Amino acid sequence: MTAAPHARARQTTLVVAVAVAMTVAGGLGVFLLLTSSSHPCVPGSVVAVENHTLTPQVLVNSPFLGSGTGTYLGVSPSNLSPSGPIVGAENGSVWGHFEDFRSTIREGVHQDTSNACDGQFFVSQTDNLSGGTQSLGSGLRNDSSEQEWVGDNGTGYSLVYLNNSFTSATTSVSTCGLDRETLGLTSDHFSIRLPFSTEGHPENVTVEVNALVSLAYTFPADGGTWLIDNLSAPGGPGGGWAFSFLGPCT
Repeated sequence: MTAAPHARARQTTLVVAVAVAMTVAGGLGVFLLLTSSSHPCVPGSVVAVENHTLTPQVLVNSPFLGSGTGTYLGVSPSNLSPSGPIVGAENGSVWGHFEDFRSTIREGVHQDTSNACDGQFFVSQTDNLSGGTQSLGSGLRNDSSEQEWVGDNGTGYSLVYLNNSFTSATTSVSTCGLDRETLGLTSDHFSIRLPFSTEGHPENVTVEVNALVSLAYTFPADGGTWLIDNLSAPGGPGGGWAFSFLGPCT
């Protein structure tokens, strides 16, 4: 991983749950996760602290034979970054830019009680003022085989699972008999999973990370046909597109 220091700290607080999918509406503050109880679920006591967790700002899958570029725009349209990282990838490679965060995990409790919310946790993250790019695969004809985790293995970073690979096609693109084509979209979040242990029991939380990213993908002229998994479709994990190369033009 190539380190790149940042000029100022940024505090980001995320609402998370194991069984409930949530999208955080902003980058600062604590947001309540409502349950079926008359008491909303709010952060309780600290159950785990991960001092170094790699959290994505940009993830880019490049189509086989083509290229991709992702530009970090900020946390949201109302909270833009003047100079976010830009990540490029080529010929089936996968690259990401990650921030090093300190993650504090709190048990969810019903407001005004000490009763735990079943299987629900809150995570707050503080930027450790470092980050960099990392490869998750190269020369991939199908992004289902890309690396789906970062950290661990003696790196000094806690294990983080990503949801950035190809699962099933939502659409396709072909340049057979056509010129080069560039297509783009904007993604507003990433879904990651953070495992931890509390009182000797393994747990994990799914975190919806707010990250507004502009993505562009280029497919070579008369290059072939690609299946596209739109990860940023409603209900998806976010982060743009993943690809499976069907083959060259015949």
